[in-house]
Amino acid sequence: MVFINIYAITLKYAILPFFISFLLFSVYSQSEILTSNLSPHVLIKHNDKLYISHANTISWLDLNDIDSGLNMVIGGFQNPAGLQVVNGFLYVARYDAGDIRKINLNDYTDISLVTSQAVSPNRIRVIGDELYFSDTMGYRIRKTNIADNSIDSEVVCNTNFITQTGRAGGLDIKDNYIYWCSNGDFIGRFDLTNPNAEPEVYVTGIDNPVAMRFEEDIMYVIAYDDDKLVKIDTSQETLVVEDVILDLDAPAEIEMDENYFYISEDNRIRRFDRSTLESETILEKSISLFPNPVLNVINISGASSFLNYHIYDLNGRKVSTGQLQNNTIDVGFLSKGMYVIELKDENSKISSRQKFLKN
Repeated sequence: MVFINIYAITLKYAILPFFISFLLFSVYSQSEILTSNLSPHVLIKHNDKLYISHANTISWLDLNDIDSGLNMVIGGFQNPAGLQVVNGFLYVARYDAGDIRKINLNDYTDISLVTSQAVSPNRIRVIGDELYFSDTMGYRIRKTNIADNSIDSEVVCNTNFITQTGRAGGLDIKDNYIYWCSNGDFIGRFDLTNPNAEPEVYVTGIDNPVAMRFEEDIMYVIAYDDDKLVKIDTSQETLVVEDVILDLDAPAEIEMDENYFYISEDNRIRRFDRSTLESETILEKSISLFPNPVLNVINISGASSFLNYHIYDLNGRKVSTGQLQNNTIDVGFLSKGMYVIELKDENSKISSRQKFLKN
């Protein structure tokens, strides 16, 4: 069963109410395999190259000529877990070695220490002269200045503020907040402008988030346990998780540009064409549910190509399934509350999901 993760999200332990509106989804799986027979971890795109950490190796792939294969940057690098390119240098967090080093991209033998003050440095983000990184088994977010020659680092905030085992993985920075993926199934954040601020829970309900990227107000998150990519519009008062890609296999990292999502999986890297998502979204805008809220029978407009439906409650439980009859569905037996309806075409492909309120 596909878990439909659509509900009001906890903000600082308070559940915000739903506003009644249609929620459009696009779930697609058209993709191109860039590499296979590989165990990739972290990805970072720089110009036309995709840098990849795998095992104890860092390589790059020419995105204009993927058939040319991988080109090695360095091997024997003790579990490189975070990558970032800044001013001609590739910064690498070495998880097992407990340090961060930088590699001159014009001379791969030119390697220098950035900081060794960490237990297990993981993901990296650079803002100005500050390099922020998740120190996973140190239960902290730390930072170091890359403009000076110091190898010192300092604690930004603790990540075990809820449980003693609150570990941080993927992270990103937006509008003076640093966000991180927690093994406690939530996204945490901290106000970088206020050193006396407390870290807080920002979004809950994502099963084992491991990687994230911001694109303007949209936060994309890899939900490892659910094998999917989800997104959250952080500009909205009520935060809602939307599925983007479902058919992933042990996803570990997301990178993106204006045309593609790049996702590392168990033994491959796939590239997803974002224009496919956009075209499917346009198609779904013709679908509408009425009345909404509904008491007994819900009508579906524009559903001529759909044959089957599933209805889920907000805990992801399937509560009804069947075939459309005259583009109507009897929901009178449902308890009051919010539900998600999933429409499928004759090939059982998911083509639309929308939310409705049962009175």
